[in-house]
Amino acid sequence: QYNTLDTDVGQNVSPRRSTVIAALATRLVWPAFRMAAHLVYEGTWDNYDTQSGGGWRRDNMFRQAWMPSFSMFYQPFSWLSADAFVKRSYRLPSFNDLYYSLMGNSNLRPESAFQAGLSVRARGEAGVMDWSLQLSPYYNRVSEKIVAIPTSSQFRWTMLNVGLADITGLDVKAILGFRWADWQARSTFRYSFQQALDHSTEGSLTWGNQLPYIPLHSGSVDLEVGWKAWMLAWNTSLCGERWSRSANTEDYRLAPWTLSDAALSHQWPRLRAGVQVRNVFNWHYQLVQGYPMPGTNFLFFVEYNL
Repeated sequence: QYNTLDTDVGQNVSPRRSTVIAALATRLVWPAFRMAAHLVYEGTWDNYDTQSGGGWRRDNMFRQAWMPSFSMFYQPFSWLSADAFVKRSYRLPSFNDLYYSLMGNSNLRPESAFQAGLSVRARGEAGVMDWSLQLSPYYNRVSEKIVAIPTSSQFRWTMLNVGLADITGLDVKAILGFRWADWQARSTFRYSFQQALDHSTEGSLTWGNQLPYIPLHSGSVDLEVGWKAWMLAWNTSLCGERWSRSANTEDYRLAPWTLSDAALSHQWPRLRAGVQVRNVFNWHYQLVQGYPMPGTNFLFFVEYNL
């Protein structure tokens, strides 16, 4: 793989990146059990028209990483299954991360992570009803995590490394559906717990704090009711409190918010049309500090399949 970046913006270092990726994989399969192992190698060479590209100099232009992974899948019953994985991942900062005008940081270091996860799924049917439930706990330990945060000006963001982050989480997804004659209904519940802690420098003001813009709790509820070609849908999304800086103080706190949308549509053989009401209750909220999102608004849509 070969990548280049050219621009007429001043101080362009004209970076070029050559990447070689090789993989070795093996897999064992039994009727109810599977195992797989992978080993991926990535070697990257960066070069510039100048002596250095910021923090990426010619004396460190070669980077390499070995990324092993192991996964298992087990299905003891037709309605129950589970899979687990352990792997190491590695990510070089992209040219946008490094050199994008007014945002890039040419001193970024590569990000690496140890990841482990488990997912348990159950599903079933009973008459006109079907259901499914999925629980997915996980743990990530990320070194030099690459994040984007605003600078002193809200209109300018920059890329930074977080020296060490420990991320523990749980994703829950539950679906309940009904189908009877011309009627159908489906509800989907999602919940996410994610504790992403900055463990870069012990004893610092940010040690043990939640990483910027990552809520501890979030989730959504989707409801759909259909009759023949008509569909009525409702979605409610919830986001817990967040912080715009690693210093989790009241000055940087973003309040939790709840957002609800509703939609009504009709389906023809090759045409779908409808109306959507966004932010039904006109909730005032911010995804990013200093950038308020729209209040109640409407969307009319028509989709045609060729």
